[in-house]
Order: sequence, then C-alpha cells, then structure tokens
Amino acid sequence: MGVTIDDAGRTGPTPSERLRDLARTDPDRVAVVEGGVVTGYAELDRRVDALAATLVARLGPGRHRIALRLDGTGSVLVASMAVLRAGGVSVPVDPTAPPDRVRLVLDDVEPAVLLSDVVGDPDAGYGVPVLDPASDLPPAPAPVVPPEVPADEPIAVLFTSGSTGVPKGIMVSPEQRRQVEALCRSSFPEGLRVGVLSVGTVGFTEALLQAILLTGGTIVAYDIRRLGLGPMPDWLDDERIEAMATVPTVLRFLLPTIDEGRTFPRLGIVVMAGEAPTWEDVAGLRRHLPAGAVVQNSYGTTETGSISTFDVGADDALGRGLLPAGRPVPGVEVEVVDEDGHAVATGRTGEVVVTGAGVGLGYWRRPDLTRSTWEDLGDGRRRCRTGDAGHLDADGVLHVEGRLDHVVKVSGHRVELGDVEAAVRAAPGVADGAVRPHTGPDGQVRLVAYVTAAPGTDVTHRSLRLALGRRLPPHMLPERTSVVAALPQLANGKVDRSALPDPATLPEDGEATDRPEGEREGALLDLWQRVLGRTDIGRHDDFWEVGGDSMRAVRLFAEIERELGPARPVSLLLEAPTVAQLAIALALPEDSLLVPVQVDGTRPPLFVVHAGAGGVLFARDLSRHLGRDQPVYGIRAPDLVDGRPPDPSIPALATRYLGQVREVWPDGPHHLAGLSFGGLVAFEMALQLQHDGGAVGLLGIGDSLPPGVVGLGPDGPVTDPQQLVRGSGPRARHRAGALLAMGVRRGVPEAVRVARRAATRAATRRRRPWWERQGRARSDVVLQAYGRLTLDYRPTGRFEGQALVVRSTRRVPGPPGHDVGWAPHTTDGVEVLDLDAPHDRLFNDPHAAEVAAAFTRRMQVAVAPS
Repeated sequence: MGVTIDDAGRTGPTPSERLRDLARTDPDRVAVVEGGVVTGYAELDRRVDALAATLVARLGPGRHRIALRLDGTGSVLVASMAVLRAGGVSVPVDPTAPPDRVRLVLDDVEPAVLLSDVVGDPDAGYGVPVLDPASDLPPAPAPVVPPEVPADEPIAVLFTSGSTGVPKGIMVSPEQRRQVEALCRSSFPEGLRVGVLSVGTVGFTEALLQAILLTGGTIVAYDIRRLGLGPMPDWLDDERIEAMATVPTVLRFLLPTIDEGRTFPRLGIVVMAGEAPTWEDVAGLRRHLPAGAVVQNSYGTTETGSISTFDVGADDALGRGLLPAGRPVPGVEVEVVDEDGHAVATGRTGEVVVTGAGVGLGYWRRPDLTRSTWEDLGDGRRRCRTGDAGHLDADGVLHVEGRLDHVVKVSGHRVELGDVEAAVRAAPGVADGAVRPHTGPDGQVRLVAYVTAAPGTDVTHRSLRLALGRRLPPHMLPERTSVVAALPQLANGKVDRSALPDPATLPEDGEATDRPEGEREGALLDLWQRVLGRTDIGRHDDFWEVGGDSMRAVRLFAEIERELGPARPVSLLLEAPTVAQLAIALALPEDSLLVPVQVDGTRPPLFVVHAGAGGVLFARDLSRHLGRDQPVYGIRAPDLVDGRPPDPSIPALATRYLGQVREVWPDGPHHLAGLSFGGLVAFEMALQLQHDGGAVGLLGIGDSLPPGVVGLGPDGPVTDPQQLVRGSGPRARHRAGALLAMGVRRGVPEAVRVARRAATRAATRRRRPWWERQGRARSDVVLQAYGRLTLDYRPTGRFEGQALVVRSTRRVPGPPGHDVGWAPHTTDGVEVLDLDAPHDRLFNDPHAAEVAAAFTRRMQVAVAPS
C-alpha cells in the first residue's frame, strides 16, 4: 500500500533571498536572540555576506566543500547561510565529537576549509585551514550572488553513524532542503518567535534555522546545556515564545519541572522531531498549552528529508503509545513493503520506503551502499529504503514502529550499533564485543556493551568509556559494561544480539564501597541513582563515567533544584562531577569561586588558579595523581560566576581569591599553583600571604610569563615589544607589526583575539558536550581585560623561597632548565620542570602524573617537621 500527497508548489524565495529582502525592507526586524544579544535581519545579512565574500575570495569560484563545526546557534546560521551564498557544499561536523572522530569525517570529505568556533580546532592538526565565522571579517565589497545549484548535486553532506565504525556521509539534494523549507512555512505562520534549543544534530539545526528565516520569524536560542531546565519555563514567558522545535527527550525532562497549573499563553505550536514522541508526551504538554495549540510530530530521516507530519489539536482525542508519523508531506510518496519489495496490505508491518524528488542523492563516496538503499527512477525522483518498520492504516496515516536494522536513536542522534561495536573491539584489553540498546523506565534509550576480555587483562566500565571517549561522541558511549565469558553467536558466526543478557536483568557493576557522608550527600546520591537508573554508585564515582550525559545532567539539576534548594548552573557538574564534590560545591555560597576538586584528605589543600579561559577543569587530572589524601580546590574566574568584568588589577584579584581561600584554610601553610595567567595570580597571592606573615609551601607556576615580559623570542623572554618583530616569520612579523602600530596597549584586544583559542584548548580533550563552550562563552571584553592586567602587573616584592616553574618546551625555547625569566622574582631561584607538552595541556594527562609528583615532593618538604 502506498500514499502520495501531490506537490504543493516549490516556487518562492530561497532563505538567502528572503534574508536579503527583509534586510532591505525591514532591516530592524529581529532575526536572532541568543544569550541576550539581539541581531536584526540587516545585521545578519551583513555578516552572512561578509563571510560568503571571504570564502569566495579565499577559495575562488566553484562548489567547494566547507566543513562547519559550530556550537552556537547564531554561528550555525551565519556560516550555513554564507556557504549557500558562496555556492559551497555544507558539511556539518558534530562539535561534541572527539578529535579522532572529527578527523575521520574531514579525511573522508576533504573540505577546502573548516569553519569552527570550537576551542582548539585551529591547533588540532586536522590538515585543513580553520576560520572562525565570528571573527571580524571585512565587509563584502558587493552583495554575493549565490550560483544556481544543479538538482543532481549536493547542497550539503550530513555525516551519521556508520556500521563499519566510520561515519558515513549522506548527500542532501537542493529539493530535499526546499521540502524542509516548505514544511516549516506550513507549520509556522509568518513572523513568529520560534524557540530553538541547542540539542539535536547540527544538520537538523542548520535546515531548521534557514527555514525559519523564510517565515520572517525570530529565532530565540536557548542553551539548555549551559542553563539547564530550571530557567526554561520563565524563558518561554519572558521571551514570548510562540512556537518551539525540540526533541521529545527534552520535553520528558522539562514537563515534571513545570508547576502544576502553569500555562504558556503564547506557545501555540510545538514541533517534535529527531526521535519518536508518544501520546503521553502530548498529554503532558497539553496541561501547559493554551486553547487552540497544536503539537506536531515531524517524521523524517537524514537520507530522505521530511517524510510526514501528524498534528494533534487541542480538542483531538488522545491515544496511547507512539504518536503516528502522519501523512506524507507534499511531493512525497510513502510505501510499506515486504522483504521482496512488494507492497503489504493495510495494517501489515513492513519497511517504510519513500519516493520523491526531495529524497537524498546517496551516500558520499559509497556507490555500493548507495545502490542498496536508493533507486534512481529517471524522472527526477528517487526511491529510498528507510530501514524503518511501520504500517499504513485505513486512513493512509503512517505509523512507525521502530527499526529493521541495527540503528537506534539516542537523545535524538542516529547511532549504528556496528559503529559503537567497532570502537569497543578496538579498545585496549577487549577481545570481542557487542552492543545492545535498552529502553529504561523513563523511555530513554541507553547502550550496554558486552565484552570478552583478552587473556591477562582487566576490562572495566571506566576503562572502556575512557578508551571510547577518544573515538566517539558522548551520545554513542555505552552506559554500562558487562564482561562475559563468550558472546552468543548465530550459525553464520555473527553475534546474536537477541541472545545477549537482557540489560534489565544484569547485576549492577558492584556494590558501592564508599557510602555517602552526611544528609546532603545521601540526598544527592538518591537523586543520582534515580536519574541514572542504577544503585551501585558511590560518593566518589564520576557522573560522566557511570552513564551520565548532557540530558541526564539537565534532569539531575532540575531534581536538585526541586528537592534541595535554589538553581545552580548545570556546568557545575563539570567541575564537581562526584557526589562528594557536588555536595561541597552546593554548600558553598552561590557566588563562591572555589571548586572542590578533591574534598577528602588530611593534608593542607592545594589551591589551583584558573588560566585565561576561566575554568579549572584541568585540575581534575592533576588531582587524580595527587591521591585521595590531598585536597584540591580550583579557583575559577569571577566572570564565570557573576558575569561581571574582572577586578581592576592582578593584586585585586589575588586579594579576592585569598579571602575565599582563607575561609577554607585559614592558617596555612598554603599551597598555590596556577596555569598561564593563573600563574601570575598565584605568584601575587603568595606575595600577599607572605606580607601578612603567612607560610607558603608550594608555589607552582604553569608556563606563565613573568611580570614585565611581553612575549617570547628565539633567545628567550622579551621585554621590548620591538624584539617581537625581529627574527620572526612573515605572519608573525605582520601580527607583531600591527600590534606595534597600534601601541602595545591598544594591541591587546587583537592579540587576545588571535590567541584566544590557544589559551583555552584544554577543554576540547575532555570531550563533554558543552565543555568546549567555556572558551567561546567568555566575552572578548574579559579576555582583553586579562591581557591588560598582565601588561600592567608590577609586583611590589619577591617571593621568599623557591618557585617551581613547569615549562612547555614546545612554547618556550631554550636549554633544559630555562627559568623563563622567573629567577629574579624569587629569593632562592626556581626549580624548572620541562615537559614536552602543549602550553594548555601541562596539567592534563598524560603529563599530570609528572607534575603531581613534583608538586607532592615540594608540598611534603614544606610541611615536614624541622
């Protein structure tokens, strides 16, 4: 049986044309609201043109493939629109994916340039030029006119999980994108304020944002990973959201946090996409929507684009279970066929097959796989097997029942089980492995890994996740691991997934031996067990290593707010990821700058000062190697807490930090360390402590330039800015010359802009969905202020004792033990620890163990009885 809806006309402006038209006729109409920043249509059009002109100037004419690895909603919109105008092929790359995964995509697609706002990408060695679309670009000399794209050429290549362990690209046709735009026009009336959440795939977000522009609407972005669920109900009201597009998972976590009886009078349209919604989702939503509101299920696949929609009106009767996928969108024919490709009877289950001009063009550089999935009908239409199981009812409504193959949806992302299994089998100590999905009581799909260990090895869930984290994005990591003697096999030798133990019946990984201490820890542990669906969690278990992910973090903090007190940012869980750490963090004042990295232990604490990025995530690796008896506190930047500019000087910052340090450890001795900018602050803190008669044990300086040094030349520290120009390469001479022309002080903002990524790369390797956001989330104003504080800083004395300088030999040239100019600032010189490591990775693994050993030695000497 098949159902077709006639094409409802594809004429009309493109998103680029619509943007340009509104920029001319209604320039002040608001196009994007993100993080409190409002961008009008004229300004958006200017940015798109500037980036498009830059791409054309750099790459020349032609349909170049341009990769997009972007985190912010505005960045995705500007970059994707600019690529369209430049005539390029957009290749979105997951900003949460680890570098090894990114390389697989880039090596496959061979882009001409990577547009990225992810911290560290310019220095990741991808072999591709990197351009930040948010950087200051010259205005376009003239409006960029996009070329016509042939119907049989891709407008984008979207990469998804692949069964062989390598991501596979799907070529999106121009007509496929036009169908999405037409669907958006029919779903969203002209000029609505549409709430867009920072979840789901980049490819879906790109198409959605462009389509909203066609309606002349306002895109209102909500960063759920940073803000959590707590502020979202107020956001819906305060931002006057009239329509919202999201994945069902978000709604399932959001609805329990909304007060009973609260409604959102302006929210008339909610579109759910990316994974299968249920009637229960609709019922929960209805309690908070106004009369006449519509809830829509938008069904589609990456291979086909939009397939069907199903609208539920305010007065429609509710059902149970999965929401129907609905009727085909205009221009799409839907069939349900058996294994031989023959149509099945009404109500019978088979494979969903889609035909239309808007179906994708095939897999990128995989002709055999394309032939097995697509059929070119020769009349401009293509036929595509979706791999989805479903049936058509007597009214022609499509019902999707799941998958026929080994593909699952996890938090809105499509995951090939074979892709995860390939990474599992390649992990150290694993002889063989398989992965099975499990749907928990909350309706969320989780992955469980089953492994056999190689002889003489010990595979644990933590060791496996750490290994997989270097290859896979967060949504593809197994939540649990079961070590088995052997994997069940079919007659053909393949793993029989159906015979794997039911994840619901698996024993927990072991009884937790570190029980909670105190009421707060006990309450937190109860919440963790509820959110993660397991009881074998101890006070020192890392949330991210026992099955936590970004959406569960959002839910956890919603539960914490409801049961334990006022809202805190979800990002706190990044810096305090255990029950013990989080309990201390929640007990501290809300404006506290201290982050309890390791709370147990009998020794005097070590206080680690943030680098230019402001966060102290790097202290976690260091803490693990310092041991359980060494308390560690990070000191994060004030603007991360209160959003205000930093204090006016390094001495003022040091005084503020010491005030909070003394609340935790009043008497001393005090152990201090800092990375980069933090090294200068730690040095000043040590001077103030000694001035007040306090004892300083360790002063650890992580690759910081000493006071008065403006840079590093081939012969060492440079105090004269003119020296930065001499002996440098052409690019460095150009940069330094520009700084000198402006004057050193006026050049600080430019220097910060050039160096901002290198200063905050540490976050990228930790690979959490929003860790990479820390560098980007900080304003240029703050980074420039740190540059000015550094140039202005002149200490009033010398440190009484010997400092430990950890030096990156990659950054600072010179013979072994080079003190980088710190010796004159101490009474007893410096000890230098040379490490062949990037500047921003000195305190992270694999280098953290050596730094921790040096720190421990100095701290033990400081507290040893005389």
